[in-house]
Amino acid sequence: MYLRYQTFARLFKILLWLGGIFLVFKGCQSCINCLGETSTETPSGSSFQSQDAPQTQTQTQGSYALVQFLANRQASSPKVKDATHGQGWKINLYDDNSDGRYDRIKIDQNRDEIWDEDWTQKNGLWTRNSDGATFQSLSAAPAPAPAPATQNASVDYSYIETLANAQATSEKVKDATKGKPWKVNLYDDNKDGRFDRFKIDRNRDNVWDEAWTRKADGHWERDGDGAHIESLTGQRAPAAQNASVDYSYIERLANAQATSDKVKDATKGKPWKVNLYDDNKDGRFDRFKIDRNRDNVWDEAWTRKADGHWERDGDGAHIDQAR
Repeated sequence: MYLRYQTFARLFKILLWLGGIFLVFKGCQSCINCLGETSTETPSGSSFQSQDAPQTQTQTQGSYALVQFLANRQASSPKVKDATHGQGWKINLYDDNSDGRYDRIKIDQNRDEIWDEDWTQKNGLWTRNSDGATFQSLSAAPAPAPAPATQNASVDYSYIETLANAQATSEKVKDATKGKPWKVNLYDDNKDGRFDRFKIDRNRDNVWDEAWTRKADGHWERDGDGAHIESLTGQRAPAAQNASVDYSYIERLANAQATSDKVKDATKGKPWKVNLYDDNKDGRFDRFKIDRNRDNVWDEAWTRKADGHWERDGDGAHIDQAR
């Protein structure tokens, strides 16, 4: 009887042991199957997009909207790599002239390390280099109506002109119109103490709407359409008021002994300003410039000719004719 009990107990233990092994085996097989199924699933989420799957119009709009949003932000460095940090399209941003505004964009739509699109900002508008498309033209929703051609009333061009004609204290002045609804940057490119260019951002959206350049005769002209500030303010530049300038007095100064290479404001106290220049350092002045109304814009430039007489640049007038 005892032997039968021992035999039965041993058989029972063997069965339990085999059953345990079987359960462990089945559990491992289930885990392996689960892992296999997970690895073959297509990742979900808006950031993933199959390379072969066609993009819907909504996805396209959203992607370009993101690109435009990133590109119109303040530039934090000359180059930003992968501005989307591994999500969706890869976007690189470039501030080529280091003015705090991005100038170029490159897009890798499927992150295959091949750039699919290059964009450049031209006259305040982002344009795709391959076909000239803009962000607005790629959007299914109708683009907002363009601003009226002349919204000059919102920009005080006379005020901006005053700033641009003031003495340049640095090579670049950022946001010279703080507190105004429009932003203006001023540039003294040749470092001569006079501003040469300025840019206007009408609504402070970090997109430059207008660029202006000072021409050789001192007047300001808008890049693109050649408009003058006078035509936008309704004011005309005053006609030459030669009677108010004492050319005989200026001639005496210019014919005097040159004590330095350059004399600034040789007519202090007069309503007009004159600078004298001894370019070849021979003790005799070779050039002078006149600012008739001390608005920091040179109205006339004169040069001494080989025979010693003075001639006005531009029209060739002689001093005896201008008196």
